[in-house]
Amino acid sequence: MDQEDRIALFLDYENLALGARDHLGGMSFDFRPIADALAERGRVVVRRAYADWSYFDEDRRMLTRSHVELIEMPQRMGASRKNAADIKMAVDAMELAFEREYISTFVLCTGDSDFTPLVHKLRGLNKRVIGVGVEKSTSALLPPACDEFLYYDRLEGVEVPAARTRTPRSPRVAEPQLASPPPSPEAPHPEAPQPVRDVDALAVLVAQTVAGLQGSSGGEVTASSLKRTLLRKDPTFSESDYGFRAFGEMLRHLADRNVIELADGPAKGDPGGAARARRPGGGVRAAAIRRAGRHHR
Repeated sequence: MDQEDRIALFLDYENLALGARDHLGGMSFDFRPIADALAERGRVVVRRAYADWSYFDEDRRMLTRSHVELIEMPQRMGASRKNAADIKMAVDAMELAFEREYISTFVLCTGDSDFTPLVHKLRGLNKRVIGVGVEKSTSALLPPACDEFLYYDRLEGVEVPAARTRTPRSPRVAEPQLASPPPSPEAPHPEAPQPVRDVDALAVLVAQTVAGLQGSSGGEVTASSLKRTLLRKDPTFSESDYGFRAFGEMLRHLADRNVIELADGPAKGDPGGAARARRPGGGVRAAAIRRAGRHHR
């Protein structure tokens, strides 16, 4: 347990709930996918959510069952509920950073760029910061400031409903219209396509990163250090965006493509290996890479 990351979780709940409702087909926010994602990263010792809970009566029960402490931020005439919640959340986070040194990771669930100074301050105190937000309601300024940023709509267990397509109405008196024919099997559903990351670009990125790590350290490159470096380059990096369920699965795929070579790690059956970073002109540079004993997502 001593080697586990201790995590403090702070939810700007109104930002998350309204972001999910407005940009994810009207869906209700579900806390469970966030809890599952954080369980893979460490032990959550503080869970707090900030909102005027009179607006989120159903959500209160869901969060209470997940042992989240609800911080009431009532709306007052002539006062900004949003600013009050933001300030309270920032003050509480800083208080914990100084009072509880054993907390190594702060998770800020919001897409609001107003929290960027808090992120910088926490990182300046040697705390790891993970952001969580709905992709379309997240400011472009916030993810690069974090050590890692998770888009809520990409988390395992979040099922975004397909958006309903509205049939345009004629301003004139409607004449009888024939029913639209069913879509052709060959034609993709208009809501089906999703952004697909280029696996070839991933291979170049991993090869260059391994070669750089090998050149700077002169020793073996662990999978954990590789994942951390990829996240430093792009805090939104996730192997699932390339179709892989786990980081180890991604490494094995790249090994099958001769981008890297995997050798046995410390545990039996644990892959590690030597990574080959391909260079322009056909040159190949070899670098060692081993996976740590723990599972990496």
